[in-house]
Amino acid sequence: MSPAGRRWLVGSLAGCGALLLLAVGSCAGFVVWLNAPGDVLEPARLIDPATTGYVEWTLRLEEPATEEFFRTLLQAIDELRRELPLPLPPAIKGPLFELQSRAGARKLRRMFPAVAAWTCAGGAGGAADVQLWSVSLAGADHQLRLMDWIFGRLLPLGRERESAVRYRGETIVAIPVEGRTEPAGFFVHRGDLFVVTDLEAARRAIDRLQQALPAAAPPPGIERWLERAPQRPLRGAIDNGAGHVERLWRRLAPGGDGIVGDEVWSSVRGLTVGGALEAGGSFDAEVDLHFDSPDAAARAAAPFTTAWARLVEGTPLAFSGLEAEGERLRVKLEISRVAERLRDGARRMLPPTRGTAGAATGEPQRPRSNPD
Repeated sequence: MSPAGRRWLVGSLAGCGALLLLAVGSCAGFVVWLNAPGDVLEPARLIDPATTGYVEWTLRLEEPATEEFFRTLLQAIDELRRELPLPLPPAIKGPLFELQSRAGARKLRRMFPAVAAWTCAGGAGGAADVQLWSVSLAGADHQLRLMDWIFGRLLPLGRERESAVRYRGETIVAIPVEGRTEPAGFFVHRGDLFVVTDLEAARRAIDRLQQALPAAAPPPGIERWLERAPQRPLRGAIDNGAGHVERLWRRLAPGGDGIVGDEVWSSVRGLTVGGALEAGGSFDAEVDLHFDSPDAAARAAAPFTTAWARLVEGTPLAFSGLEAEGERLRVKLEISRVAERLRDGARRMLPPTRGTAGAATGEPQRPRSNPD
């Protein structure tokens, strides 16, 4: 080969090698970025002058009870994973389970801190209340950003504007709701997921999120109740000035009309809530109903005791009692063995198998009869 040919070959190989290294480096950098933790939403930024209700729940692994719950949840996931039928020999199945367990633990740990929030505002012109739910996971930030980028480019916005709209660079996907003319919607903003009952409210939420301003002071209606809410990982308040506590109650307990009369509801001024995961794997919460006078609170104790017992009937929540303390009624609720309940619920959704049906139900296994 001539010297010029050798130089061309060497140059071509060097160029291909550089392109290969660049491609590998780009892929590695993308994977690192995709799995790197991102920012967590400050949900109080979603409060605006029309807000009448606000609840947030923040989970951090630095809290001992959350760490304990996390370890118990991982153990429950491992138990479910081992019950799945895999046609593999034990020599391969055991190491595979250990590898999956360690990888799952790393992925779950990256999700924290996690913040979930709910806000409520009165609908315009007597319309239904507008509700907004948000979830922010530190470890899912970049994955959701990528999903939003792909989703925004694959949706046929030009032909089906009723299915999605673009607003200030965000894609709001419409969700048809049975019995309503206006759709609900969801959108992703900077790695945080939002679901809202009204598209116009989604636009207002995007306006607040893109202002890049700190959380504004709560409107006077709920400000005094938020100040009274316990400083716990789960905390919030609802103002009943326009009847929002009563309407929320009737949605949660549609069959409980008549237990709490209109006279009692007219004396309710607001509601505060506080809760947290506790040592031992339980969750406990306290809900305070605030009244206009101690006498009104005392008169409401009996009907609300019956109403709360009816509300939690058939749910994992345990009603621990109700106490009248001045102008408020304090309700105590508890869920025991939260992680184990999640495991048992997931186990019931698994398809029955010959090797796990008896183990899941606690029934003894019967040997199969020999047809011969």
